[in-house]
Amino acid sequence: MDKKSTQRQIYSELFPRELSKADKRRLEILEGAIKAYAAISYEHVSFDDVATPAKTSRRLVSHYFPDKEALFETTMKLIRGQYQAAVIAAFSQSNDPDVQFSEYVRAAVAWAHEQPVALRAWILFFMVSSQQDRYRKLHENLTNIGADRIVSFIQLQISADKREKLNPEDLRFAAKSVQRIITGAIIEICSERVKSEYKQVEQDAVRAAKMIVAGVIK
Repeated sequence: MDKKSTQRQIYSELFPRELSKADKRRLEILEGAIKAYAAISYEHVSFDDVATPAKTSRRLVSHYFPDKEALFETTMKLIRGQYQAAVIAAFSQSNDPDVQFSEYVRAAVAWAHEQPVALRAWILFFMVSSQQDRYRKLHENLTNIGADRIVSFIQLQISADKREKLNPEDLRFAAKSVQRIITGAIIEICSERVKSEYKQVEQDAVRAAKMIVAGVIK
């Protein structure tokens, strides 16, 4: 996947057309918001806190995002888009279902290591979504999208191995279990002690995820 295609993958939901000058300004504000949410609690982030890292004015932040809730939600969608683009770029390099699945898990953990600022903002989203219905629904929607992708990987492996199809409940259970493994590995990456050993965390996550799938499709 080339750079332009990757950018379209990231921004397609937020900016349906080619980026205009106004869209680029909004994107700069969102990048500033990621830094603000990574450093300050949700309740205390102000337009000034976003404007400073975005190298713009408070007035422009409030012009493009007059609703603070919409700013937070759009920022989290951008982070999710960046994350998805990273894992898609990784697994798209192979046509082998087993390799694609391994690369999906590996790239998810690698993203956490390579994007610590975005990761801190994303963890804030986890906490806020557990307390507010508006964000809980967004979190559930994004989680289901991820589970659907994992289900598709498992189905491809079943097809490649010419095995019998699994019932939807077993597929969903396996996908959710893999998601928990990835989430656990990502949280572990946050530890200062583990940062230097993230490759091992990455390898362990891939191994555990593959064991889950192997146990389901045996």
